[in-house]
Amino acid sequence: MENTVCYLIGGAPRTGKTTLAERLASENGIKPLSTDSISAMMTKLVRREDYPNLFYKQGLTVEEFYEKYDTPAKAVAAGVKAASDTERGVALFIEHVLPAWKVIIIEGVFITPGFVKRLQEKHPKTSIHSTFLFDDDRDRIRERIYTKGLWSHNKLYSDAVKPKEIEYVAAYNEWFRDESKRHGLDITKVR
Repeated sequence: MENTVCYLIGGAPRTGKTTLAERLASENGIKPLSTDSISAMMTKLVRREDYPNLFYKQGLTVEEFYEKYDTPAKAVAAGVKAASDTERGVALFIEHVLPAWKVIIIEGVFITPGFVKRLQEKHPKTSIHSTFLFDDDRDRIRERIYTKGLWSHNKLYSDAVKPKEIEYVAAYNEWFRDESKRHGLDITKVR
């Protein structure tokens, strides 16, 4: 995949991954892709028994999710496991679409530092650029959660779970910070 460029943007929820991807895509005259859309497509194409972690949220309301994953550590661990299943679909997409498109931009929580390192090792002739976003400002996290939530702009749900979402996002930010350092990748602090 010589002369190809792959931009990967990862980080915790509500750190600005989509905004950054859209700006970068506009500069390159292309559309960005999200790991959420790739994951959703995969749930329609694969068997649950082959990709069990991919379905970790399926069928759960927001409240049921936070009952099942009742600590930030459990919620982050479930997301990381889902990332490992989604990674397989993202990797296939990169391998089969990038040679034709020449430039792709993929963003989402399922773009992890470990995944980026594995892609760089597997495709040394491909220019793989990663950006990981990190936000440790609890007030900003709280404001974004109470304004937008995590699940959908269209779904309304009780504010009672939003303190759990704040803790979940804070834990996910710490996970991305630690994993980026562990894999020797830069992480950008949101301002």
